[in-house]
Amino acid sequence: MKNRKRVAVIAVTAIFGLLMRVSAWAVGFGLSASSGSVAPNGTFTVTISGARGLFQITTENGSAPASTMCGMSGGCSFQVTAGSAGTTRVTVSPIDAATSSTTPEEVNESRSVSVAITSPNNNTTGSRPSGNTQKPAETDHRSTNNALASLGVSKGTLQPAFSPEVTEYKISLPSDATEIEVDAQAADAKASVSGIGKKALKAGDNVLEIICTAENQTTKTYRIIVHVDEKPLVFVKYQGKKLGFVRNVDDVSIPSGFTAKTISVNGESVSAWEREEPKQTLVYLVDDDNHKDFYLYDEKEGVTSLYRPIQLGGRNFVMIDVPKKLQKQSGLTYQRFTLEEMSFYGWKYENQALENYYVLYLMDGKGNTAFYQYEASEQTLQLYNGNVATQEQLSEEQARGDQAMLWCYGTAGVAGVLLLALGGFVYYVKKGKK
Repeated sequence: MKNRKRVAVIAVTAIFGLLMRVSAWAVGFGLSASSGSVAPNGTFTVTISGARGLFQITTENGSAPASTMCGMSGGCSFQVTAGSAGTTRVTVSPIDAATSSTTPEEVNESRSVSVAITSPNNNTTGSRPSGNTQKPAETDHRSTNNALASLGVSKGTLQPAFSPEVTEYKISLPSDATEIEVDAQAADAKASVSGIGKKALKAGDNVLEIICTAENQTTKTYRIIVHVDEKPLVFVKYQGKKLGFVRNVDDVSIPSGFTAKTISVNGESVSAWEREEPKQTLVYLVDDDNHKDFYLYDEKEGVTSLYRPIQLGGRNFVMIDVPKKLQKQSGLTYQRFTLEEMSFYGWKYENQALENYYVLYLMDGKGNTAFYQYEASEQTLQLYNGNVATQEQLSEEQARGDQAMLWCYGTAGVAGVLLLALGGFVYYVKKGKK
């Protein structure tokens, strides 16, 4: 009986140990080399299987990438260059990785693989049959040097100063800079360099990439970010203010219906947009306080109005400047006020009973202008044609009506008195005759 218990305990322990081994294996990953041996300074491929994510690579007596990323499908490969003699050992450690199974589990164990370095005449297969010797991997003797020896520009100064290991630089140039020349030399005579020569510049950031390609076709990219001051070079005046043409309009949202074009202002080419119906030209200007807006522009008259797309009362409009000849309106006071957190020039009623009502001069999306009446408490908007009766007008009409009624009543009263007098007179005349 005791023997049976002892056997049962041993069996349970063995099964538990086996399960632990299976569990440990489940959260691991596979690691293999394409060859068991390699020639001195030769290359071989290491493959990660059964896992995805980011892995760190450590190489002893050889060279390989510092890290690699395995995709969602699980598994990836990378190249390793062996040393000149001995054994190359590659260790792969998970940084942020998981198994590629349907229920991913975190991978936290490292794996290693070793490859022997042998000369072509050295057979290290041990007891392997002589007819099944493995062919040594071919050695790639091409240079891997893809670094630059120098990097220079015709304008400005690289920040930081050039170093072959540093791949990103910045340069600041004044607003009148229109081009720059880039020069670079590879550290290896067998490497090639592209991306050099004269480069056109625009206002704002310009990204220049210089690529050095090694003899073995591996590349290294050096990046220069050239910032050209966006200060305007062309100016116009409008309503006593100096406005400059914005030079970098790449990220500007153009109003619907307009297409880009180039116009000449003061002999300089500037960006503009136009539409045919109605015929309108837009320019994008900035004031001294760095406020940017669209403006309507005429080649003869210059800037004619602000053009600011807005949404008011749940509808899309364009805020424009009110022509001076329209600013004086009967019963209304032209002034500045705020509606829905936007500042407008328009009119308020002189009658305090209508303090929630405003009159605005707006343009719709098709370029048509009109007067609109806005009610602030309900934030509603409707066309205003100037004939809408104000409270004052209604009061005046009511007063005129009351006066008419009084006149009618008075006339009727006088007529009644006259009739009574006439009746009395007739009565006394008839009585006298009797």
